[in-house]
Amino acid sequence: MKRLATFVLLSALPLAAGSVDVTDQSLAPVHQGAGVSIDFGVWNYGLDNPGSSPYPESFGFSVIIQDPEAATANAPGSTAAYYPGYLFQGWVESLDGSVSVPLYDPLAAQLGSNPGALLVEPGAFDSGGAPQLSIGVLFAMVNLSPEMAQALFGSSFMARIVLRDLGPAIVLGIGPGYTVGDAVSEPDVTGTGPYTVAGITGTVMVDNPEPATWTLAAGAAALFLATGLRSPAARTDRAPSSHPAL
Repeated sequence: MKRLATFVLLSALPLAAGSVDVTDQSLAPVHQGAGVSIDFGVWNYGLDNPGSSPYPESFGFSVIIQDPEAATANAPGSTAAYYPGYLFQGWVESLDGSVSVPLYDPLAAQLGSNPGALLVEPGAFDSGGAPQLSIGVLFAMVNLSPEMAQALFGSSFMARIVLRDLGPAIVLGIGPGYTVGDAVSEPDVTGTGPYTVAGITGTVMVDNPEPATWTLAAGAAALFLATGLRSPAARTDRAPSSHPAL
């Protein structure tokens, strides 16, 4: 009950007015307590899987951020690394907000996190020919019942990923030559049909809070951490991520 109450509290945190469309920007600062929303479409799933349900029943996604350049820790009994203290809350919702499902991060779950908790993991971006870039990455997924999938995507076959930064400020994006939209991908959209497709990223919005609300956001983040995420001591080495290079 405590974990559910915490999730509801964080979901209800107010955002300052004035969301900014950062889809075509190269980089986008995200402050502590800020909200990030990512619209995406899955209409191509039904086109590639005729004869099955047009609604996918699972999907995964990743978001690339600038390398936090912070110490990492490893999950107990695992080589999977993450940045302690960097934490997001995330869920996927219908465009009208009537349906909402917490996102799932396997590594955060391994650490005993609350539903919807997302960690930032170290990774590498290979642009082909150029040296690899060290990056931070959020990974998440969700499984849906057929009824929930239809309610979530509706007739538009679109939904919205919503993230809230509960840790230090970060910067969305890969860097020069790429947009924030390029830094978001939904590569694993699956369902009853035989083929996996990639979701189609739409608008990415950032809503940074006013400085006066940062204290509230920090307090909520502390509560979220205290009730659901146990972090081992940080390491100063940069252990490789359990995920392949993007």
